[in-house]
Amino acid sequence: MLTAENQFFTPTLATMHGDKELDGVFRLNQDGTLRTEFGDRAVLMANHQLYSDWVYLWWVAFTNRLHGAIYIVLKASLKRLPIFGWGMQNYRFIFLSRKWQADEQVLKDGLGAIAREKQWPAWLLLFPEGTTMSKNGYDKTVAYAKKTDAVVPKHVLLPRAKGLRYSLQELAGSVDYLYDATIHYSGMQEGTYGEDYYTLRTMYLRGIYPDQINIYWRRYKVSDIPYNDEEAFEKWIQQRWYEKDELLDRMITTGSFLEPETPSNSTMAKVTVPVKLNTPFQLFQIFSVPLNVLLLGHLVWNHLLPLAGLR
Repeated sequence: MLTAENQFFTPTLATMHGDKELDGVFRLNQDGTLRTEFGDRAVLMANHQLYSDWVYLWWVAFTNRLHGAIYIVLKASLKRLPIFGWGMQNYRFIFLSRKWQADEQVLKDGLGAIAREKQWPAWLLLFPEGTTMSKNGYDKTVAYAKKTDAVVPKHVLLPRAKGLRYSLQELAGSVDYLYDATIHYSGMQEGTYGEDYYTLRTMYLRGIYPDQINIYWRRYKVSDIPYNDEEAFEKWIQQRWYEKDELLDRMITTGSFLEPETPSNSTMAKVTVPVKLNTPFQLFQIFSVPLNVLLLGHLVWNHLLPLAGLR
């Protein structure tokens, strides 16, 4: 449904970039749509530019045929959204209040179920920044950086390590890779915030949306990440975010994630595709469950109840 909404209301091109080791992960179908081969079980993390980030990353799961196996960690207030919030609860998304005393048990229950069900596909998506890039969020990052003598990034917020570290600890042994997505929307300039350009309201109700989305992917073996050492892990995740900041800075200033002197064969070829369904028929699959429920109700009402003498 989300992919269909993007196809018809916010038609956008998405360009996938990535380290050379990801060559072969991104493929084109004969109809020009995207097919990805990330694998059935993975942890995904991303910078958080806009509230629509998770929509496009869910589309990436759709291209991997795993749109029914994604679990997103997001703020608890979203579970109260009409229809969408109910659906996300049904998908067993993990809703956090940003209070570790309460969130630890929520994470433990949600991640424990994913770890036990290792025979089933599962993608866990987290945004370590905890919120979108905004004036309020950036001011808090600046204050935190001054308190800890950290370098202040320009295009991202400093990440929170605790939730991701806990997730890797709980899923160790059932997930091999952590995939890292750096997202940039066209039109965004230095010194501005994504919400200055695009919000869910402007994108889906007013028709103001980015023409193109660029996503740079990196992959790390979970076994190589120092998630059992709190201090080492905090340094590790912070370094990844400084690298994201450099990637975004180059994209904004030069139009490319790569440094100007980087050989073209040092990374995989770019793949640009429209964000859309593979076939129009998939639009009807959205309604297959409610239609089947109606058909079952019709069968019970007209055939089984009379046979049982209840109607």
